[in-house]
Amino acid sequence: MYRERVIAYLGKTFALSKEDSEDVIQEAYITLVDNVHDGMLYSLSSSLYTYFPCIIAELNRPRF
Repeated sequence: MYRERVIAYLGKTFALSKEDSEDVIQEAYITLVDNVHDGMLYSLSSSLYTYFPCIIAELNRPRF
Protein backbone atom coordinates (compact mmCIF):
# COMPACT_ATOMS: atom_id res chain seq x y z
CA MET A 1 0.00 0.00 0.00
CA TYR A 2 2.70 2.52 0.98
CA ARG A 3 4.84 1.53 -2.01
CA GLU A 4 1.96 2.21 -4.41
CA ARG A 5 1.39 5.62 -2.83
CA VAL A 6 5.07 6.48 -3.29
CA ILE A 7 4.98 5.29 -6.91
CA ALA A 8 1.91 7.48 -7.54
CA TYR A 9 3.64 10.44 -5.84
CA LEU A 10 6.75 10.03 -7.98
CA GLY A 11 4.70 9.72 -11.14
CA LYS A 12 2.72 12.85 -10.36
CA THR A 13 5.50 14.99 -8.90
CA PHE A 14 8.46 13.99 -11.06
CA ALA A 15 6.67 12.52 -14.11
CA LEU A 16 8.37 9.15 -13.63
CA SER A 17 7.18 5.86 -15.05
CA LYS A 18 6.34 3.01 -12.69
CA GLU A 19 9.64 1.32 -13.50
CA ASP A 20 11.64 4.51 -12.89
CA SER A 21 9.72 5.09 -9.66
CA GLU A 22 10.59 1.59 -8.47
CA ASP A 23 14.26 2.31 -9.24
CA VAL A 24 14.07 5.51 -7.17
CA ILE A 25 12.47 3.63 -4.27
CA GLN A 26 15.24 1.02 -4.43
CA GLU A 27 17.89 3.76 -4.42
CA ALA A 28 16.16 5.45 -1.47
CA TYR A 29 16.21 2.19 0.51
CA ILE A 30 19.91 1.81 -0.24
CA THR A 31 20.53 5.41 0.85
CA LEU A 32 18.59 4.84 4.07
CA VAL A 33 20.58 1.70 4.92
CA ASP A 34 23.87 3.43 4.03
CA ASN A 35 22.97 6.39 6.28
CA VAL A 36 22.30 4.05 9.19
CA HIS A 37 25.43 1.99 8.51
CA ASP A 38 27.66 5.07 8.22
CA GLY A 39 26.35 6.52 11.48
CA MET A 40 24.68 9.47 9.77
CA LEU A 41 21.31 8.37 11.10
CA TYR A 42 21.31 7.16 14.67
CA SER A 43 18.00 8.61 15.80
CA LEU A 44 14.94 10.01 14.10
CA SER A 45 12.97 13.02 15.17
CA SER A 46 10.25 11.92 12.75
CA SER A 47 8.90 8.61 11.52
CA LEU A 48 10.31 6.67 8.59
CA TYR A 49 7.00 7.48 6.91
CA THR A 50 8.16 11.12 6.90
CA TYR A 51 11.90 10.57 6.48
CA PHE A 52 11.72 8.23 3.47
CA PRO A 53 9.95 10.70 1.13
CA CYS A 54 12.62 13.27 2.01
CA ILE A 55 15.28 10.88 0.74
CA ILE A 56 13.27 10.36 -2.43
CA ALA A 57 12.85 14.10 -2.95
CA GLU A 58 16.58 14.65 -2.45
CA LEU A 59 17.44 11.92 -4.95
CA ASN A 60 15.18 13.62 -7.53
CA ARG A 61 16.20 17.20 -6.84
CA PRO A 62 17.46 18.91 -9.98
CA ARG A 63 21.23 19.39 -9.98
CA PHE A 64 22.54 22.67 -11.33
